Amino acid sequence: MRYIKLLALLLAFAGYFNMLANEPVILEYSDTLVGTQDSVTNIRKLVGNVRLRQGNVRITCDNAVQYLNLNKYDLKGNVVIKQNTLTLKSPDIIYDGNTYIATASKGVEIVDRETKLTAKAGKYSTMTLIAEFEKNVVVEDDSVIIFSDYVRHNRNDRVSNAWGNVLIIGKYTNAWLIGDSVINVPAANFSEVFGSPKLLQIDSLSKVEEEIEKITYDTLTISADKMEAIRDFGDERYIAKGNVEIIRNQMLAKAEKGIYFKDRDRIFLEETPIVWYDSTQLFADTITVYIAKNKLEKLEAKSSAFSVSIQDTANLARKNQLAGDTINIIFESDTLRYVYSTGDARSLYFIDTDEQPDGLVSVSADNIKIELSDGKAENIIMSSQVPGEYLPQHLINNNEKQYYLPGFRFDENRPRKIDYKEFERRKKK
Repeated sequence: MRYIKLLALLLAFAGYFNMLANEPVILEYSDTLVGTQDSVTNIRKLVGNVRLRQGNVRITCDNAVQYLNLNKYDLKGNVVIKQNTLTLKSPDIIYDGNTYIATASKGVEIVDRETKLTAKAGKYSTMTLIAEFEKNVVVEDDSVIIFSDYVRHNRNDRVSNAWGNVLIIGKYTNAWLIGDSVINVPAANFSEVFGSPKLLQIDSLSKVEEEIEKITYDTLTISADKMEAIRDFGDERYIAKGNVEIIRNQMLAKAEKGIYFKDRDRIFLEETPIVWYDSTQLFADTITVYIAKNKLEKLEAKSSAFSVSIQDTANLARKNQLAGDTINIIFESDTLRYVYSTGDARSLYFIDTDEQPDGLVSVSADNIKIELSDGKAENIIMSSQVPGEYLPQHLINNNEKQYYLPGFRFDENRPRKIDYKEFERRKKK
C-alpha cells in the first residue's frame, strides 16, 4: 500500500511538471508583427514593446523573433523577465518555452529579494527556479558578497554553490575569504569553503577597502583544507580544519583544527597545536590565543603543556624549556612579559655569566613563574620547589640534548605568509 501511494505521488508530480512544460507562451502585445515561413520553421518577428507571458512568468523586450514550431524566442533589447519576486535583466536572451530556460550570453542580472546575481553569461529555469551563471559572477545577499567564476543558485532555499577563484567579503565584518569552492546558506548565515581556503582579516573596515599592498600590520591570516564561516550576530566565528596555519604579526600557529571566535577575540586550537612567538614555541593538547584591543594578550596551553625558547643563536642546542599541566604566556603591548607553569611544573634553563655559557639549572615545582625583560628571564619564582640540579658548562659541552626535559618537542616548519594580493586580484577580475 505504501508503494502504491508513493507511486501515485510521483505520477502526480510528473503530471504537474508535464503540464507546466506544455503551457504555451502567449503574446500579449507587440507594436508590429511580421510572419515569415521557410522549409524548416515558421518565424514571426515582433517589433516594439513586446510583452509575453507563460504561466506566472512575464517577459518584456524591445524586439523578438518567435520560432513557432520550436516554441522558442530570441529576445532582443532591454529584456526583462519577472516571476513573483524575481527580476531578470539582460540585453539579449534566448527563451525556450518547452524547457522554461532563459539563456543569456551578453551579460545578465537577477534580483530576488535580498539576493542579487550578476555575470557575463548564465541560464535560469523558471520551472526549477535554479540559476547557473558563469564568467565574472558576483552574488550579493544581505550578509556577504561572493565573487567567482561559476555559481549555481537555488531560489527555493537561496543556497548558492560557487566555484573557481572564489572570494567572499562579509558586509559587516573585516574578514575576507578565498578558496576553490563555497556553499553559501544565507538563511543560516553560514558559508563553507573548500580547496585551500584562506582568511584575511585587517584591523579596521577602512583598511579592507584600501589597496592590499598597504597591508603590513595588525593583519590575521588563517589557511586550512576546509573552513566554515558562521556569521551569527554577536558570535561571528570561523572553523578551520586540516593543516590549519595562522599568522598574526609575530605570532604563528599550526594545528589540525582551529576556531576563530571573532567577536570574542579568541582563537582555539586543538589536535597537535603549536604556537610560535619570536624565539619561543608552545605545545599542548589545546591552546587558546587571547587578543584584547587588537593586541596579543595571552596564550593558554592546557594538558601536557611544553614551551621551548632558543637561548643562544650561536648554539641552537641551548634551548630553555618549561613543562607543566598548564602554561600561560602573558603579553603587554604585544611584548612577552610573564610565563606561568602550573601543575607538576618543570624547567630547564641554560645560564650565561658575563655573556658566556655557564651551565644549566633544572628544577621542579608545583608552580613556576618567569618574569621576562627584552625576551630574557629576569626573575624566576617557584612554589613548593623540589631541590634542583646545577651542571657547570664543562660537563654539558656538546651534550646539551642529553639533559632536555621529558616530552621535549621542537618544530622547524613554521607557517609561511600567504599572498595578500590574491584577495584583491579576485575582487578586481
